[in-house]
Amino acid sequence: MGNLPVLAVLLRHLPADAQQRQRVLDCVDSDAHVMGSVRSADVVGHTAVSLACLDRSPEGAAPDAALPVVRLLLEAGASPNIPVRYSRSSALNEACAGRQPRPELVRLLVEKNANVDQRTSHGGWTALHTAAEYGDVHTVLQLAEMGAGSS
Repeated sequence: MGNLPVLAVLLRHLPADAQQRQRVLDCVDSDAHVMGSVRSADVVGHTAVSLACLDRSPEGAAPDAALPVVRLLLEAGASPNIPVRYSRSSALNEACAGRQPRPELVRLLVEKNANVDQRTSHGGWTALHTAAEYGDVHTVLQLAEMGAGSS
């Protein structure tokens, strides 16, 4: 189970609403096999990684507050490329849909093999499209430097 107890502690301090934290904890059942639990999805189709990447932080919170949780999930075998069931959105897409840039989170996901050109089922958006929609010039440039839109 390795880092799962540490993950549970981090989740309790993640600047997010209680419902989001509980949904991540539900995906990471400490009694389940680690590989299965970090890859499982909740009833809506979010994986623990995609839930952790959602920006539900209160105003003024650190932009990369979810970084330790996402790092632990990825190190435990979670995939950044499992799409959310209903939208086909990726964890990277969720990370780019924030109130403020989250460069370290984006970098971590890409370093852990997140597909920078993975498209949603609603409009075919990539993370680059999402960052542009949110007016996040920094992340648009960061993703372009990482090869987004080149395929």
